[in-house]
Amino acid sequence: MKSSVSPVSVIVVTRNRLDKLLSCIQSLSRSSVSNFELIIIDQSDKPILNEIKKNLVTEKFRYFHQADKGLSVGRNFGIRHAHGEILCFTDDDCVISRSWLKNICEYFFENNKIAGIFGSTKPYKPNQNRSRICPSVLDKKGTTILDKPRLHYKYIGFGNNMAFRRNSFLKYGLFKEWLGVNSPGLSAEDAEFALRLLVNKQKILSAKDVVVYHNKWLSHKELSKQMKLYICGELSCYGYFAIKGYKFAKKVCLDDFNNVFSRLKKSIKRIYLLKTGGVSLFKNTLFEFTFMIRGLAVAYYFNCRERQQIQ
Repeated sequence: MKSSVSPVSVIVVTRNRLDKLLSCIQSLSRSSVSNFELIIIDQSDKPILNEIKKNLVTEKFRYFHQADKGLSVGRNFGIRHAHGEILCFTDDDCVISRSWLKNICEYFFENNKIAGIFGSTKPYKPNQNRSRICPSVLDKKGTTILDKPRLHYKYIGFGNNMAFRRNSFLKYGLFKEWLGVNSPGLSAEDAEFALRLLVNKQKILSAKDVVVYHNKWLSHKELSKQMKLYICGELSCYGYFAIKGYKFAKKVCLDDFNNVFSRLKKSIKRIYLLKTGGVSLFKNTLFEFTFMIRGLAVAYYFNCRERQQIQ
């Protein structure tokens, strides 16, 4: 690869997680690329700029405290204030590999046809967290170019490790603020934007050597709650495209509902046979079903609102 590096901005939205944010920033300060700007969008209850300054030896960052809450809201704010031609995104609970920015910039430099990059997200220090589960990870086995919509959590990646050319946002719009953490859709703003690029015939690079480590570990009970947020976002995102007539999205929605109905049927059978776990499985699956319905309702509502705005 060539060593030329395009102007680049790294955007991190944070809320009430100072310790993890500092670990994220410190890992970025060790990057093999030095000429980048780090934009911190702080949605914490109280501003944390002083704490950041006390703990960092670098001043390569710009800080904004934002009263409005929401991951997509924060990322869009960062996009509007960024100076870079390449905009990189990670989360405050991620630790960045030293070559992360270098590989992103070189891939964009070498191939001007790719609009975005999603990298590998690996668990952080798994040996110290063997009894817990790290969500939103995808350890890629190869580097490929995607040119058609794919299921994001299997083939594309996650918002904790993604980058786009600025022109992608100028041409196709910003993140949907009704998706993502602290939004009606609860998650999947990253998936929606990736799919939006792909349905518009843009190319996305799936890169195994663009690596971050996710420092989020959940118990099984916490993971169950988190998965309900994910399924709501999935139905909001893919339901949005399904309503627009995209077959790939209709299939994802149909598969999700077939899966939940199958588990409901299994739980009812266990209850009928007086087997243990039947009632808890039924309750959990029914609760998940309500999040799926919420997701579809969100997709329908914002589709209708977009049509009204166009008219």
